[in-house]
Amino acid sequence: MLLYLILIVGGVGLLVLLLKLASGPSPGKALKRRIEMVKERHAEGVTAAAQAQIEAERQSALVSLRGEVGSLAIDLASGVVGEVLTDDKKAQAIVDRFLADLESSEKAQKAGSSN
Repeated sequence: MLLYLILIVGGVGLLVLLLKLASGPSPGKALKRRIEMVKERHAEGVTAAAQAQIEAERQSALVSLRGEVGSLAIDLASGVVGEVLTDDKKAQAIVDRFLADLESSEKAQKAGSSN
């Protein structure tokens, strides 16, 4: 009799376990997982937007800095030469070429030192 009782209770327990497995995760767990996924996606979007804004500000700062360095270089060259450099376009082109050469030589040095 005790053996039948154990088999019945074990069978009911197995049936309950199978029903739980068949029904999938509980609605609460599924909702929590969905909320976590939405949070992750939102965080990724915020991070990407922040990185894009930082890069845009960096580029803007570089452009501004390049202009200021060019202006200072022209003023300094005018003082050294003793003449006012009035051709702004030509002077700016010279400064831009100088800065580009400087950047390329820095990159070449970095590439050479990494090898």
